[in-house]
Amino acid sequence: MKNLINLFAVILSLVFFSFTPSEGSTFVSEDGFVSIEFPTEYHVDKKATDKVSRVKAQGDINNQLFVISYANHYTKLVDHEEMASVSLKSFAEALNAEVTEQEEWKYKKHKGIHGWISSEKNELVGEYKVILIGQNQYQLTSVADPEYWDEKAAAKFFKSFKLSKEALQ
Repeated sequence: MKNLINLFAVILSLVFFSFTPSEGSTFVSEDGFVSIEFPTEYHVDKKATDKVSRVKAQGDINNQLFVISYANHYTKLVDHEEMASVSLKSFAEALNAEVTEQEEWKYKKHKGIHGWISSEKNELVGEYKVILIGQNQYQLTSVADPEYWDEKAAAKFFKSFKLSKEALQ
């Protein structure tokens, strides 16, 4: 009987929490240089090679994906704006999408790119922001099926992106 009660409690809590709206959570990098507010919980992946170390945090809510990734490049980065442009194009190609619009994105005094993508074949739309500062590349992304795209959630996510003074040097 005790096991039956415990099982019922577990099932009840799963049902209750699956319908409870998710609260946002703040991602802060280990060094404290990068932060962003996710509209949901997220998970982090880290990878490193002899040329770059990468961190990616991602979460999804209501069929919309939110991602921040950043990379510290060990080889000298020279043309930040050109690299940002290549990054946007590569991102769109990886999703078999096209860049439907792009504009300059300024973060403090640094220039990056804000792009919008769409793919009829993969039934997705999204936004992508990329900026390179020093040896670091920061990428912010949100994608979803057009039916589930939440512009307000994406705008809030992008607006919450913060870099510390140390990251801007």
